[in-house]
Amino acid sequence: MKLANGHQIITLPSIVIFILSLIISYLNLSFWWSILITGLTLIFVIQFFRDPDRHIVETNSSAIVSPADGVIFEIDTETIPNTTIFRIRMRFWDVHVNRMPLSGKMIKKEKFRGIFLPILPGLNKISKSKNARQELHFENPDKIPFKVIQISGFLAFRCVSYFPVSEEVIPRGERLGMIRFGSETDFHIPTKNVDPIVTVGEKVRAGMTIFGNLRK
Repeated sequence: MKLANGHQIITLPSIVIFILSLIISYLNLSFWWSILITGLTLIFVIQFFRDPDRHIVETNSSAIVSPADGVIFEIDTETIPNTTIFRIRMRFWDVHVNRMPLSGKMIKKEKFRGIFLPILPGLNKISKSKNARQELHFENPDKIPFKVIQISGFLAFRCVSYFPVSEEVIPRGERLGMIRFGSETDFHIPTKNVDPIVTVGEKVRAGMTIFGNLRK
């Protein structure tokens, strides 16, 4: 199974602990429970860091694809004037690697420190503004701006992006980064430049589900 970049910081210590638990259990049978705990921890980590290869949608250049796996829980056209925000809640069993919704170059990267509240309906407004997050600003070849925001959740420790700010055009569907144990990914685009297709409650897959079409 392929794992996402950056998994080593957690998977390697987990494997070492698992091996040590096997040795301890062999020497002392009362430590059998340590195998179970560390084994489940290792499975938990692999579940979050898996990064399967995908057949990226091959369609017209105006198609916008989902930047994350999960469920669309809000399409917001009111919070920021003239901007449509697609909010995706990432569940435990979803792949946590983000992908480019459109081809474009990264023009700015911003990290915001914060707390780690769970992304829940009752806490959603607080967690969106208070949780640690990373905002990635892009511009497509037609100079249309868009933004991907990685928001940490209760178990998230770090938002990771795979590309620096540069003139390099990153293809649509390319692996963009991930949120380690992340919970939410938002996609911002000017309202005048998008015709949405997805609806609230729809399940989406990064690089495969078409969000809508780009209007120039």
